[in-house]
Amino acid sequence: MSSVRELQTSCRGCGDSTAVEIVQSSGPHYGRLECATCGVVRAWLAKPKTTNRPAAHRDLVAKYGEGYCQLCLRKETELPGGQTLEGHHVREYQDGGQASRENVWVVCTSCAKLIHWVRHWRR
Repeated sequence: MSSVRELQTSCRGCGDSTAVEIVQSSGPHYGRLECATCGVVRAWLAKPKTTNRPAAHRDLVAKYGEGYCQLCLRKETELPGGQTLEGHHVREYQDGGQASRENVWVVCTSCAKLIHWVRHWRR
């Protein structure tokens, strides 16, 4: 189930001034911004900064991290600018994944994006 909200901005494609923000209930993206007239996806929306996750699902890098990405094996000090280590649920939180050591990988930003890309396109 998705939620929808109308916004007033102009589309670069058709010039219409109405856009629709769609928050998705599934998939790798939080939501998208579409043109209400031509249907073109104008932007992908980031998740809000606030979280309703239980405390056990926060600060996973501090709990389980060992200073390197468990996928590409780069140390945190070797990561390019802007990248960090992230706690990644093997079975996603929204699908019932737990914050246990067996279900959490600590991966760099690039590897997290790769995992989400594969999940999206392999479904």
